[in-house]
Amino acid sequence: PGLATRLSRLENSYARLGLRGGATSDEVKIAYRRLARELHPDVSALPKDEAEIRFRLLHEAYTLIKISNGW
Repeated sequence: PGLATRLSRLENSYARLGLRGGATSDEVKIAYRRLARELHPDVSALPKDEAEIRFRLLHEAYTLIKISNGW
Protein backbone atom coordinates (compact mmCIF):
# COMPACT_ATOMS: atom_id res chain seq x y z
CA PRO A 1 0.00 0.00 0.00
CA GLY A 2 0.98 3.58 -0.51
CA LEU A 3 2.29 5.88 2.20
CA ALA A 4 -1.08 7.64 2.60
CA THR A 5 -2.84 4.30 3.09
CA ARG A 6 -0.28 3.14 5.65
CA LEU A 7 -0.54 6.42 7.56
CA SER A 8 -4.33 6.22 7.55
CA ARG A 9 -4.21 2.63 8.84
CA LEU A 10 -1.77 3.70 11.55
CA GLU A 11 -3.94 6.66 12.57
CA ASN A 12 -6.97 4.35 12.70
CA SER A 13 -4.99 1.90 14.81
CA TYR A 14 -4.15 4.57 17.38
CA ALA A 15 -7.81 5.66 17.38
CA ARG A 16 -8.96 2.06 17.91
CA LEU A 17 -6.86 2.05 21.09
CA GLY A 18 -8.28 5.46 22.07
CA LEU A 19 -4.92 7.18 21.64
CA ARG A 20 -3.43 10.00 19.62
CA GLY A 21 -0.67 9.35 17.12
CA GLY A 22 2.76 9.39 18.67
CA ALA A 23 1.69 7.83 21.97
CA THR A 24 4.54 6.20 23.85
CA SER A 25 5.04 2.44 23.91
CA ASP A 26 3.88 2.38 27.55
CA GLU A 27 0.70 4.31 26.70
CA VAL A 28 -0.02 1.92 23.83
CA LYS A 29 0.61 -1.16 25.97
CA ILE A 30 -1.63 0.12 28.79
CA ALA A 31 -4.46 1.00 26.40
CA TYR A 32 -4.20 -2.37 24.66
CA ARG A 33 -4.26 -4.35 27.89
CA ARG A 34 -7.22 -2.37 29.24
CA LEU A 35 -9.25 -2.89 26.06
CA ALA A 36 -8.19 -6.52 25.71
CA ARG A 37 -9.62 -7.24 29.17
CA GLU A 38 -12.92 -5.64 28.09
CA LEU A 39 -13.16 -7.17 24.64
CA HIS A 40 -11.76 -10.68 25.06
CA PRO A 41 -14.48 -13.12 23.96
CA ASP A 42 -14.17 -15.14 27.17
CA VAL A 43 -15.07 -12.18 29.40
CA SER A 44 -16.85 -9.61 27.22
CA ALA A 45 -20.53 -8.83 27.74
CA LEU A 46 -20.83 -8.55 23.95
CA PRO A 47 -22.15 -11.45 21.87
CA LYS A 48 -19.27 -13.87 21.31
CA ASP A 49 -19.05 -13.27 17.54
CA GLU A 50 -18.90 -9.51 17.97
CA ALA A 51 -16.36 -9.77 20.79
CA GLU A 52 -14.14 -12.00 18.63
CA ILE A 53 -14.21 -9.49 15.78
CA ARG A 54 -13.51 -6.50 18.02
CA PHE A 55 -10.73 -8.34 19.84
CA ARG A 56 -9.12 -9.37 16.54
CA LEU A 57 -9.28 -5.77 15.25
CA LEU A 58 -7.79 -4.52 18.51
CA HIS A 59 -4.92 -7.00 18.26
CA GLU A 60 -4.29 -6.06 14.61
CA ALA A 61 -4.17 -2.37 15.55
CA TYR A 62 -1.74 -3.05 18.40
CA THR A 63 0.48 -5.15 16.15
CA LEU A 64 0.52 -2.49 13.41
CA ILE A 65 1.50 0.21 15.90
CA LYS A 66 4.30 -1.93 17.35
CA ILE A 67 5.69 -2.84 13.92
CA SER A 68 5.44 0.73 12.62
CA ASN A 69 7.39 2.02 15.60
CA GLY A 70 9.92 -0.80 15.74
CA TRP A 71 8.91 -1.86 19.26
